[in-house]
Amino acid sequence: MAGRIGRNRTEFAHAKKIWETSYIENTELFSTDKGWIKMKNRIHQNPAKKPVQKRQLYPQVMRIAASLLILLSIGALIYWFAGTSQYIKVTAENQKIISPITLPDGTKVCLNVGGHTQIS
Repeated sequence: MAGRIGRNRTEFAHAKKIWETSYIENTELFSTDKGWIKMKNRIHQNPAKKPVQKRQLYPQVMRIAASLLILLSIGALIYWFAGTSQYIKVTAENQKIISPITLPDGTKVCLNVGGHTQIS
């Protein structure tokens, strides 16, 4: 315990010596009024010129182009899937049997009187 107290005293003496040697006698207290005046003078005497930044057109054009591409792709997909179905409307009048119709999948359909169908 005595060793610890001795080390603490040595550390304290060392810290006290640093504190005393770093003391500056001519210290002024900070004045907010003086600081504000100094800042105003700096602003008005030497206005910092900000570089004019040109709006870059390329990123905006790319965003618009990407949006249009997405919309066109969605439209094309809707048209492709909705437009692939081919409807064939055939009616049989006056008790005539209409010749067989071959559907895109190879199925043959015959239409009889009254709209009844035969599928083969």
